[in-house]
Amino acid sequence: MYRRELLGAGIVIVSSGCLTDSGDEADTSSSKVTLGKIEISNFDDAPHDAEIELYADGDLVYNERYSVGSAADRDTTSTIVVERDWPASVEQYTFRGRFDDREWLSFVFDEPHSKTCHIAKLHISEGGDYDIYTATTGADESLC
Repeated sequence: MYRRELLGAGIVIVSSGCLTDSGDEADTSSSKVTLGKIEISNFDDAPHDAEIELYADGDLVYNERYSVGSAADRDTTSTIVVERDWPASVEQYTFRGRFDDREWLSFVFDEPHSKTCHIAKLHISEGGDYDIYTATTGADESLC
């Protein structure tokens, strides 16, 4: 009888992390991977069209095209920030990106970082070469 009373007392769960717009909490402390945002940057003097795809555990969860202004228009870079509109924490993300319908580049995020999340960056440099860069948010969970 005493055992049942203890079990009925309830359980308190304490966790920390980032909340998504849907209320899902980003699991930055386990074996899950969190992708906080995507940045598309143009350092070229010409405007470009970018296309990005994001797969979460093999399923397409985000696909969008963007027109990115030229760096010459701003005397610097033109950057689009895509805030998270995909599952908060998964086993693996695959990010794909390209400019002007050229060859797709891809990067797989499958290594979790404790108390941080990843940022994917599709970057076109002056002259039109492009690549994918990655970063982590460090201890600042507000960036997740």
